[in-house]
Amino acid sequence: MLFAATDNLKYWYYQQCKKVIMLIELVVPISMAIVWEME
Repeated sequence: MLFAATDNLKYWYYQQCKKVIMLIELVVPISMAIVWEME
């Protein structure tokens, strides 16, 4: 039971990390482009 719970937590944490990474990969190029436009 305890192992299943930790596995679920790990999986959930992994999914959250993937979402965050995808978001960063989306936001960084856009913000870089804005910075280049300002200069």
